[in-house]
Amino acid sequence: MTNYKLNRFGFYNYFNYRNQTFDANTQSIVFNGENGSGKTATMLSLFPTIFLGSMRVVDNKRSLDYYIKAGEAGFAWAEFKADDLLQTLLLAYSKSADGSNTNHYYYVLKQGVKGDDLPYSTSWPEFRGAVKPYVERRYETQADYQNAINQLFFGFASQSEMQEYFEHLAAFEKPPLKQTGSTAELDSALKTALPNLRHYADRATVENFIDNALAMVEEEKKKAELDKLNNALAKTEEWETLTNKPTLAQIQNFYGKAKTELGQKQEQFEKLKASLAETEEAIAQLKSDQASISQDSKAKEGEQQALQAVIDAKNLDQLSRKIAQTKDERNNRARDFEAAQKDRKNAEKRLLAYTEDARKEKNALVILEGRLATTKTELAKYQVQADFEEKYPEKVPRCKGSAEETKAAPG
Repeated sequence: MTNYKLNRFGFYNYFNYRNQTFDANTQSIVFNGENGSGKTATMLSLFPTIFLGSMRVVDNKRSLDYYIKAGEAGFAWAEFKADDLLQTLLLAYSKSADGSNTNHYYYVLKQGVKGDDLPYSTSWPEFRGAVKPYVERRYETQADYQNAINQLFFGFASQSEMQEYFEHLAAFEKPPLKQTGSTAELDSALKTALPNLRHYADRATVENFIDNALAMVEEEKKKAELDKLNNALAKTEEWETLTNKPTLAQIQNFYGKAKTELGQKQEQFEKLKASLAETEEAIAQLKSDQASISQDSKAKEGEQQALQAVIDAKNLDQLSRKIAQTKDERNNRARDFEAAQKDRKNAEKRLLAYTEDARKEKNALVILEGRLATTKTELAKYQVQADFEEKYPEKVPRCKGSAEETKAAPG
């Protein structure tokens, strides 16, 4: 079976986390905060929940539903690495709009898929469709999910053995230690907190856990209590009668190491204070520079306004010349229009005169036409008489005249 090691873990829209990734492979992680700030909730959401799909094995009063916002989806994931293999587990939660119901979904992702590769969204329908290419298998029930996790990571013969394992680890996480200098009580507390632990963890694992736990101690009060307990442990007369001598000896060494690390952290704190002072000094200098820049900016703004005034004056002069030119053009057009009006009146007068002359000529023409008609009538009469005389000469009366006129008449 592959021996996986925790690589990274993270949360999206879960409890107090919007989108947070923790690197457990390259650094130690310490959760520090006041009571109720979410330290235990963060740890329980990872262990054992990422393996069991529930945190009730360590705290039956807690519910994952509390950490999800109504009408939204939330996610917790963890990566496990072994050589070139990378396996990621994902727990997804979808809460109804009224907050009355929360659906749980359990995912085993495809090999090599990282926890922060997924297309997370606060909308469950949107995420459900987008995540499909990354998923090896989705489980609908806790039992099916736990069975898959057992086969992938642990290899217990039964589910009950797996449950027992996590119950012991849960007890190991919170041993009932008392703030006392009695090594006998410490020995009893260790035996109570770690029943049959050797079945599940070797000595190196226990040492590593205690080492990390003690390294987290930073408060002065707890440090003093640990120093007191450490001194009592070194001087006790009951040492030979204790049954957990190797473990207590290791704790004694770890106390000394924790004290050394605490001193180193205090030294780091002093360095951080000095760095903070330098940063504050730099901020003050930046503020001074900003004020100077602001003054320069105001001066440049004044220069820009003066330049704009010059530009405006130049534009005004150009506009005045343009207005004068427009007035001249308008006056020229007015004069041209007046001349055109006069020409029109003269043309109208000439037209009236021509009309009057035409009327007179027309009247004269009418008179001539009447005379012509009269002349034509008279000519017609003369023509009729001539035709009659030519046809009937004998009937035409003759006038008495000279002999010459008589002789000439027949011809």
